Amino acid sequence: QIQAISPHSGHNFASAAQRFTENAGIRAALATSNAGPEQAVNWVLSHMADADINDPIQDGDDDDDDDSFPPEIISQVAAMGFSDNHAKRALKATKGDVPRAIDWLLSRGGELGPEEKKKAVLKPGKNNDSSSYKLLGFISHIGDRATAGHYVCHLKKNGKWALFNDNKVTYCENPPFGLGYIYLYQRI
Repeated sequence: QIQAISPHSGHNFASAAQRFTENAGIRAALATSNAGPEQAVNWVLSHMADADINDPIQDGDDDDDDDSFPPEIISQVAAMGFSDNHAKRALKATKGDVPRAIDWLLSRGGELGPEEKKKAVLKPGKNNDSSSYKLLGFISHIGDRATAGHYVCHLKKNGKWALFNDNKVTYCENPPFGLGYIYLYQRI
């Protein structure tokens, strides 16, 4: 059940300070569940192109007409780990825009409530999978920081390790297995 939310008057200063209309501020407060001025300003900035952003909120704007979304659209949002009910809520809040609905749900993180996010239940126990894997390749990073440097890829090709470095490909006698960033395996 979606509870009614009314905009918190203390959060309206964000709309005035940023020169947004009062209606845009009210919509932002409602859309962010009064999370705060920063969230409201971010919401307004990401919805500036909405045709109705400055329109007054109508009494029917928050009705529970969840049946208007096709099941495949709801399942696209729910596939990100959310319940169907909350996928419908997000689609309603974003007027059926799937990417925005997913962003709407993800931006609420821990504020979603107990039913909002599906939780996978993993129970500890013995792994009975007897599969074996072989290493096909790995990606390494060369540089001091993740934000600076260069990525290269080592792949096993015809029994030898090949180094892919942009448009240069060479064989490598001693690949740096311990420096991999991402490892690629194949089940055998």
